[in-house]
Amino acid sequence: MPKFSDTRIRAIITRPTEPRIIDYPGHDDVKVAVRCLDDIELDGCRIEAQRRMRDIAKKRGWEPSSFAELDPTLMERFVEREIVLRAFLDPDTIDNDKPEPFFSSEMELARLGSVGVEDLMQAYTEHQEWSNPNLTLDEEQEKELVERLGNEQSAGVYLTGFEPLMLRRLLISLAKRLHDSRSGKSSISTSSSDTTTDG
Repeated sequence: MPKFSDTRIRAIITRPTEPRIIDYPGHDDVKVAVRCLDDIELDGCRIEAQRRMRDIAKKRGWEPSSFAELDPTLMERFVEREIVLRAFLDPDTIDNDKPEPFFSSEMELARLGSVGVEDLMQAYTEHQEWSNPNLTLDEEQEKELVERLGNEQSAGVYLTGFEPLMLRRLLISLAKRLHDSRSGKSSISTSSSDTTTDG
């Protein structure tokens, strides 16, 4: 199988908007779909985690700040559960207008335990790198991707059907890389800010 399959190239061009079916971590016989969340959705995860922190503290009569001091990792765990809850989908529903989440609730993830959620977050991170390889491509891999996209026949297959906005985004990304290469900068992005501004 080529390093850059048609499916992966499509994911690179469209950024992380399309879900991908993978093996459930630790269970090769179970499939799950995963997608990357955009910045607005990630903000929503943090806001929901903060709301849960306040609600729990209020029920127990504690100050939220004191609650955080008792368990410094609680906020991070809440955020991770929210990410997993929104990013993982039922693979049988991803072609529907509204795909169904794989997990029914945050409570289900809480029962799964921290190790289970960490495994899912690792799978989420790996999917981010798969669909947006700017952080992981070495020079040879980047050349391979450019060569595949540079083939006139292949490019027609990959780009046909994309909306004008998506093609403009790709053009801006390529123009930025050309500018960076001419100014002596590395053509491989190493900062998270570059990945968010493109998509």
